[in-house]
Amino acid sequence: MAGAEYFEMDLDLRIGDQLTLQHVAKGVTEEEARKKLGAWQEKQTKLFESMQSDAPKVQESFNENDQKLEKEKKQFVTKEVTGFVWPMRQK
Repeated sequence: MAGAEYFEMDLDLRIGDQLTLQHVAKGVTEEEARKKLGAWQEKQTKLFESMQSDAPKVQESFNENDQKLEKEKKQFVTKEVTGFVWPMRQK
């Protein structure tokens, strides 16, 4: 999700959809957030590439590093999860 569409996007929701919105964290400019997000995505890609086994130790290491990455991301981007979209029918 690089580029302007990461922070500015049209929402096209369907019934039953749920969406995670990401916003620039307080005290961080959009330009800083974009740069940090790019570097963060590179780290995440390397992490995913490093997981080549279902062995418990590899999985445990992956989970620990993934949690660290998510904690790092919270410093410049915040998440907001929408509720599920459901129609309401009145009789």
